[in-house]
Amino acid sequence: MYHLFLMLWSVLALASEPELCSSPRQSISTLLDNLQPERYNPELAASCIPTDNGAEIGIKIQRVLDAKGIYVSYDKLPDSPDFQTEDNTAFVYYDAIPSISVVKKDGQWLFSDSTIQAVPKLYTDTFSTNISAFVNTLPPTFQAHIGGFYVWQGVFLLILTLLAVLVGRLVDFILIRQFLTYATKLKIKLNPELIAHMRQPLIAVSIGATLFFGTPELQLSVRPSQTLLVISKAIISISIVVIVSRIIDILSSVFSEKAALTDSKFDDQIIPLVTRASKLFVWVFGIIFILQNLGIEVTALVALGSVSGVAIALASKDTVENLFGSVVVFIDQPFQIGDWVVIDGSIEGIVEEVGFRSTRIRTFVTSLVSVPNAKIANSTVDNFGRREFRRYKANLGFRYDSKSEDIMNFIKDIKAYLEGHQYTVAGRTHVYFSNMGPHSLDVMVMTFLNMDDYSVEMETKQAFHLKFMNLAEEHHLGFAFPTQTLEVESPKPIQIHKGDQTPRSS
Repeated sequence: MYHLFLMLWSVLALASEPELCSSPRQSISTLLDNLQPERYNPELAASCIPTDNGAEIGIKIQRVLDAKGIYVSYDKLPDSPDFQTEDNTAFVYYDAIPSISVVKKDGQWLFSDSTIQAVPKLYTDTFSTNISAFVNTLPPTFQAHIGGFYVWQGVFLLILTLLAVLVGRLVDFILIRQFLTYATKLKIKLNPELIAHMRQPLIAVSIGATLFFGTPELQLSVRPSQTLLVISKAIISISIVVIVSRIIDILSSVFSEKAALTDSKFDDQIIPLVTRASKLFVWVFGIIFILQNLGIEVTALVALGSVSGVAIALASKDTVENLFGSVVVFIDQPFQIGDWVVIDGSIEGIVEEVGFRSTRIRTFVTSLVSVPNAKIANSTVDNFGRREFRRYKANLGFRYDSKSEDIMNFIKDIKAYLEGHQYTVAGRTHVYFSNMGPHSLDVMVMTFLNMDDYSVEMETKQAFHLKFMNLAEEHHLGFAFPTQTLEVESPKPIQIHKGDQTPRSS
């Protein structure tokens, strides 16, 4: 009874054959709808394929589309019998396969000769002949259906997963080993932690690639194939972006070590900023790359992002100002990393890092101050690190009971000591008896130091002060401090005469 019904259905369908190919949409739906498990009829499906082996061609087209996870949306195909182009051809474009097209012939829309000729090669490129032959030799147990899938498909998926993991481990071993060997030959010192971070994305991209190229061999229906391919594409795309980001970290580490060996601080300052900019660029375009690989239309997203970017820029005026401030800082270079600076007379410390938004300054009480770059661009920056020489000046006050000879000998010894010091600039030392103050005899000491390091400067000043104290002790000079002398005049005695009760002074 079932076979009789099927024959009757086929006869009725063939009787209405002109309707099966009445439009581009109808021709494609005739092929695909009649190759579904619930209504499998290859002869009817091939109604719009003008060749003797149309059924075989139709089955191959359907299997290729399913294996590549290409779901045909009928809504995107023209449904009008009178649809016209310059050559009366309607194309169904796909990035993964050559275009499938139907052409209008004698009032019907039929698959083109170019499509029929391309299908055999397309089929052999998609499926391995050896695997297909091996599947056909499997026992009936593996050909059984469970939950809509063949048993052999489940076994093959398990084998494919294990193979993907094995390939990932093998690629990890080979690439990392070769990479380290090559770096050793070039005498490049690499951070082991950064190299370790490269291993997981390398394994992931190998697994994703194995799944991507192995999924068509499973010969699944369109939805499972599409799911596996989307997952594999996502793994590959994300892993590639992560790998590029990690490579930037490795390069940054290498260049940072080289920059530490140079005298210039500009490279120490520019490398972190370039690293952040590069990683931001990679992730922005990486997200677009990932979305494109997942089949998501990004043109509208990019347009929306452009409009949103303008709105965000207007809303975040301070952020944009800081960004341009960082550009000014790098062009004008008012300081470099490691310089001792005073900004606006209130923020003082050592420059540690210059970022897109702010500059971080380590104060002398070890706190970390983040100064917006826009403020730096509009502020007075006193850079002590850019001084040609570092001036040292002190005023030494001695007591008024000091002898002039001792003071002059002290001045000669101080001058000789400073002029012979390793850090002082020759010919730039001045020591004078400069003033007779209200409570001290002042000796002015001024010299210039040739050094770059702040700690060395402070240690040198400390040595100066101790030397000054030693020389003062040798010359019997005492340091003065503010004093006041009070002179109290004794009053004359009061005489009291007998009989006179009123005291009076003489």
